[in-house]
Amino acid sequence: MKQAVPMILASLFAAGAISASAAQTDPSAAATTPAKIHIDAPFAKQLIVKEKAMHPEIQKLGLHAVPPGQTQSAIVANNLPEKIGKLSSPNDLKLVSSGNPVAVRIESGRFFDTFMPLHDQTGRIIGFLIMEVPFTTATTEDGAIQTGGVIRDEVQRRVPTLETLFGPETSN
Repeated sequence: MKQAVPMILASLFAAGAISASAAQTDPSAAATTPAKIHIDAPFAKQLIVKEKAMHPEIQKLGLHAVPPGQTQSAIVANNLPEKIGKLSSPNDLKLVSSGNPVAVRIESGRFFDTFMPLHDQTGRIIGFLIMEVPFTTATTEDGAIQTGGVIRDEVQRRVPTLETLFGPETSN
């Protein structure tokens, strides 16, 4: 049974932040799709590594977007380099499809998996941030979303366009 795509998910498709094929939850589709793709996003990598260094209160920080020439959303930058290029999971895409920030309590890891839609400086959705906010930093979903919002806002101010993410590093 297929449900109608929520309006915000449609806007993510239109903005190029995710693709219909990336949002599929059909397990047979995953078998034909590579688990990782090549990513060349020096600006995004520099941005995320610096942002994570400014926020030791979070455990991980990753940026998901659709790279130029690709059709699927993937991790284009992460403070853990081995994560870069991994395709966004159907569950991640489902969580961000509302267009609203989401925090999921992960009891086993004692953190909130926090999802934040990411906009460029014109307000266009260009992807999403995922971060792990430990229970020592936030005790509720709302607290994790507040922490994530601060970090997301800092990142957004430095991203004029989606294309910028895939450009060269900056000197500042």
